[in-house]
Amino acid sequence: MSYKEIAKDIKNNNLKKMYLFHGEESYLMNHYINEIKNKFISKDFEDLNYIKMDEKEFTVDKLINSLETLPFMSEKKIVVVKNSELFGTKKKMLSEDEEDKLIKYLNNLPDTACLIFVTFDAIDARKKISKEIKKNGTVISFDKLQLAELKKWIEKILRSHKKEMNQSDITYFINNLNYFDKSGNQDLYNIENEIRKLIAFVGDKDVIHEGDINLVFVSTSQNNIFKLLDEIEKNNVKKAINILNELINEGEPIIKILVVLSNHIRNLFKTKLLLVQGYSSKMIAQELKIHPFVAGKLVDQSRRFDERRLRKLIDICLEFDAKIKLSKIKQQIATELLIIEMCKNNNN
Repeated sequence: MSYKEIAKDIKNNNLKKMYLFHGEESYLMNHYINEIKNKFISKDFEDLNYIKMDEKEFTVDKLINSLETLPFMSEKKIVVVKNSELFGTKKKMLSEDEEDKLIKYLNNLPDTACLIFVTFDAIDARKKISKEIKKNGTVISFDKLQLAELKKWIEKILRSHKKEMNQSDITYFINNLNYFDKSGNQDLYNIENEIRKLIAFVGDKDVIHEGDINLVFVSTSQNNIFKLLDEIEKNNVKKAINILNELINEGEPIIKILVVLSNHIRNLFKTKLLLVQGYSSKMIAQELKIHPFVAGKLVDQSRRFDERRLRKLIDICLEFDAKIKLSKIKQQIATELLIIEMCKNNNN
């Protein structure tokens, strides 16, 4: 189930006895844990009715004792077990006897209990404890937001600070993130920090524009690769090399830039072929195992290149990769020559 299910439970005062929160978006996990705590527990008695423990503090007996103690001046006793590896494929946390004891107890949780396990690991469905949670609890997936959800979330953060951004500028802002990049590690905490930087920068201004984003934001390598290919397509050598130098100045290793550029061109080529076969943007995302947002950008960019030129760009990448590996030419010079050759290829 998605995070929307826990939102419904909170709204409808229908809190379940047991949840397993898992996924990569810790911001949302913490948000809904706080929502549960704030709605079902009085702040005056939070210390008595809200207990959290991490993996190091966790024992089966401690968990049972925490849940068996009746809530004070509250209908619910909320216990959160964070960073739990009980359900993952890694090391085994409990002995067989301890696991059996825990499972037996989870079958008979008191009505006053709300137990929330939190894990960032993949769930091993073969484990007895995982089967028990799925049988008698509610498993909530906190995956990264979809594009439409992310836009709404950004608007909500901006409104809370009495700021605005039009849809075009929100899209531009997202383009400068690596939230949807499968090799990136950006989450909502990072994005919120970037929004706060923008808010601080514009001061008393009510509306944030693209120009403000350009002045504050450091572009991600993925977005710069898209920009680099845009300039290559336009045969603009100067701008293309400027973008390359930006990447280098930001600390990106030249070899990594070449690998990312080469992979990007290959994905453009694959996208071009899949479009000819009638694939939609969503189908291309599934085929290439990339986020739909990134797939949409690839579709748009691939339409500006013909198939012959993309094949040639792939050949040029292979040629320069061999030259660099044979140490026939310095890396940065080779990369600049590569960009020049790619732009020249526009006229061939």
